[in-house]
Amino acid sequence: MAPQQKCESVIHQVHLDSMQPSFDFLSNGGEMGTLMCAKNWSSTVLGSPNQWPEILKTSLRLVLTSNHPMFIWWGADLIQFYNDAYRQTMGPERHPSALGQHGRDCWGEIWDIIGPQIDSVMNGGPATWHEDQLVPVTRHGHREDVWWTYAYSPIQDSAGVRGVLVVCNDVTAEHQSKDALKRLNQKLLREAQQREKLNQALVEEVRQREKIEQRQTLQLKIVDALRGLTDANQVAATAFRLLGEYLEVSCIIYAEIDETESVFRIQHAWQQKGLLSLAGVMSGLVEVGAEVMASLRNGHVVTVQDTRTDSRTTRHAPFYERLGTRAFLMTPVLKDQHLVSVMALHQTTPHKWSSSQLPLIEEVAERVWNAIEHAHAQAQRRRAEEMLLQERREESERLRRLFAQAPGFMAILRGPQHVFEFANAAYLRLVGERELLGLSALEALPEVEGQGYFELLDQVYASGNPYSAYDVPLIVQRSDDVDTTQTFVDFVYQPIIEGSGSVTGIFVEGVDATERHAAKVALEASEARLKEGLVAARMVVWDWNLQTGRVTFSENSTNVFGGNRSKMPDVWKSFHPDDLAELTKARIAAISACGEYECIVRFVRPADGSKRWLQIQGKVLCDKDGFAYAIRGVAIDVTARKQAEEALKEADRRKDEFLSMLAHELRNPLAPLSSAAQLLKAVPGNVERVIQTSGIITRQVEHMTSLINDLLDVSRVTTGMVTLDKQVFDVRQVIAESVEQVFPFIQTRAHRLIVQEPLAPMLVEGDRKRLVQVITNLLQNAAKYTPEGGIITVSIALMSHEIAISVRDNGIGIDTALLPYVFELFTQAKRTSDRSQGGLGLGLALVKSLVTLHGGRVTVSSEGTDKGAIFTVYLPVFNTAIDDDFHHEKGVSSSTQGESLRLLVVDDNVDAANALAMFLEAAGHQVAVEHGPISALEQVKTAAYDVFLLDIGLPGMDGNELARRLRLIPQAAHATLIAVTGYGKQYDKETSLAAGFDYYFVKPASPAKLVEVLSKIKPS
Repeated sequence: MAPQQKCESVIHQVHLDSMQPSFDFLSNGGEMGTLMCAKNWSSTVLGSPNQWPEILKTSLRLVLTSNHPMFIWWGADLIQFYNDAYRQTMGPERHPSALGQHGRDCWGEIWDIIGPQIDSVMNGGPATWHEDQLVPVTRHGHREDVWWTYAYSPIQDSAGVRGVLVVCNDVTAEHQSKDALKRLNQKLLREAQQREKLNQALVEEVRQREKIEQRQTLQLKIVDALRGLTDANQVAATAFRLLGEYLEVSCIIYAEIDETESVFRIQHAWQQKGLLSLAGVMSGLVEVGAEVMASLRNGHVVTVQDTRTDSRTTRHAPFYERLGTRAFLMTPVLKDQHLVSVMALHQTTPHKWSSSQLPLIEEVAERVWNAIEHAHAQAQRRRAEEMLLQERREESERLRRLFAQAPGFMAILRGPQHVFEFANAAYLRLVGERELLGLSALEALPEVEGQGYFELLDQVYASGNPYSAYDVPLIVQRSDDVDTTQTFVDFVYQPIIEGSGSVTGIFVEGVDATERHAAKVALEASEARLKEGLVAARMVVWDWNLQTGRVTFSENSTNVFGGNRSKMPDVWKSFHPDDLAELTKARIAAISACGEYECIVRFVRPADGSKRWLQIQGKVLCDKDGFAYAIRGVAIDVTARKQAEEALKEADRRKDEFLSMLAHELRNPLAPLSSAAQLLKAVPGNVERVIQTSGIITRQVEHMTSLINDLLDVSRVTTGMVTLDKQVFDVRQVIAESVEQVFPFIQTRAHRLIVQEPLAPMLVEGDRKRLVQVITNLLQNAAKYTPEGGIITVSIALMSHEIAISVRDNGIGIDTALLPYVFELFTQAKRTSDRSQGGLGLGLALVKSLVTLHGGRVTVSSEGTDKGAIFTVYLPVFNTAIDDDFHHEKGVSSSTQGESLRLLVVDDNVDAANALAMFLEAAGHQVAVEHGPISALEQVKTAAYDVFLLDIGLPGMDGNELARRLRLIPQAAHATLIAVTGYGKQYDKETSLAAGFDYYFVKPASPAKLVEVLSKIKPS
């Protein structure tokens, strides 16, 4: 029977049983109607469908027959119903299990979104509408962002709201389309904005190109206008007119500078119509203004917007008023670093000059200067030609004779091929006495080709401009059987211009400068060596003009002084006041005697604040009348020497103190030894006095032996005579042995000892005995220099690849000035006159040497006197594998931790058992000791104990068997059993724990860990 037929049969049977008409609300409900018919609803809170409320049936009929996605949550449990259209949106994760499921169970992942909305409707609130709502759901194997448009409507009758009807639609595709459209619009908007910016940039670029084109057009106009002009006035007038009209200025002048007479002359001027010409005006440079002239001499363009308000021209405003100038731009023209002329643009009113105009103005100024200079040269050339033509014939022969005898080389070249017409003896010596006359320069001197000389000849011949050069290399072959030779020459190529103005030849004149060049190179090398020597010696050479006060220093002064100085008082500011007074006194005496002086001063470098020592030596220079006009001297940085001297003095002082103290320490035992010897002579038969005296001698000999052993130890270590017996061991064992050695002394001083160490082994490779010596030394120092009742802390920590062992005390501390030297020989803090602590103070030097031999380091820190000290030894880790349970112990002291316990120590090693017992008693516990297992069992019968500390390797019965037997005795059954043994393998530990032990310690047991374990045990 089909599910639909079955559903109809069931409902029909129910109808027959009730004998009442019924509405078949699940028929024609599609797939979901069929599933609802097939579901066993009797096991749900709803019961059989015929019992469902009519409003639910009606709502379900509405949902099942709708082609729109619809959903119903019914009752307090929000039991779910949905139609075929909604099923298509669910995915296999929920359909068909969602049918009849509680809403929260089905939609847990989005309940924070829909839960409050459902509750609002179920609680009597109005229907809700949610449009384009993001409700992510998991379907088809992954979580999706899904957008819904849905409405929640109450299903209610007279009993109130019974459920929620959901009408929904998956609008994800529409949402994504809208979102894509929105992003597209935003992208188009950005592209439009970018196009707008690009258009603006293009407009600006066009504007700049127009300006550049305008400037280029002006430059071309100036070039074209000046071409062919030979008169300087015409050149200036033409260029200035074009520039002035372009820049719309009132006036442009060109003035030549005469530094010798300190005047300027306006040679050329252009002005707007209606303004007077300034051509021919001459005035003193002082009227221009000192600051303006200084800038011009340094090659800087000077711009002034208003001569009345600018601080550089305010005092000279009347001068500028006479010129009719309120604003100006001056462009200097420098040749060979000397100011030769100025081109100035004037405005009759205040004006702000544009920096973009400067390149054009500077170029025009340079072009005008060159054109004027060229015009002057042309004029000079014409005058020279006229004079030459006038005198040529009568002087030609005389010149030839003079040229031939001249010490400098000379030659005359004719025509564009530069054919030799004349060459004097010096020229022939220069090129090797070869045939020249009638040959072109290339034919006569083929090896010179490519060196630039022939090209210069062509240039001079073509331009008619002379050319000169100095110290230029020339390579020639003076004979066929020798290699080429390099020489250096100074020469002038002077064009020979005939009356018609055409160039017909070139006059060559010069000197062989090879020797001078070699001397120059040697001088430069010498100066370089001198500079290097000054730098290496940290020596500054200086000259002090006493008239002007100006000081000139060598180039390395910055390295020594830490800054540039031009006045001697600037240097004095960095001197120590006391030293400056001495230096001043010595200098005044030297000036009065026209002699020399020397002084060493303390100096603070301004650059970094470091303190230096300078040795100042000065020599007073006097004129013929004995008047001092300058001082020449040197300043040498002698800081290293002074520091070495101070260090030597300090080392010598420490050595003297040490020897004095050594003598004192060695003399101290001699007094009781001498007295004892005399006493033995006086009463040889008094046995009691002999025994007492022998004790005195023994103690004093042991004391002297200890002092001498300390000296020998230090000597052996520092001279490299100590060989380390290296082994790999747990550094905690070193701490345990050191504490064991020093603990009696610590107890006599009533100190509190705190040992902090990790649970896991800390392995190092080294000489165990020597490292025990190191830690013991530090502990003895801490106990010795800490007042009674102090606190001493020993800690071990793992730091990267090092193990740090720190010994901290709250004793007398270390003075800050002594900290850098505490590990050096012959270094000691101040001692009291009674020297109650004794010793030579060699221990820390020995500590540092031994730690260094182990590849480690040792540091010390102290906040000062009475603030205690911390000594830390750093040793390389042998194996960086650290157990997971590694941690630092909390502060556990040797004083009582927790409550006092009754302890029984069982160990056949008498010394080990007694030492452990003494330590535990010091920790506040009651301790009994047995050395055999049988006696221990007998002891338990008569006394009760809280804790048993048992050795495993006991004679006759091992510790594991003893533990098992103790567990069988009622008095010890609940006691804590602790194994303290030399067996450290994992198997041994597991065997002991299985025998009944609660804790397992490997010898040497950590005192801190043992005390910590005992502190957690309560007395029985």
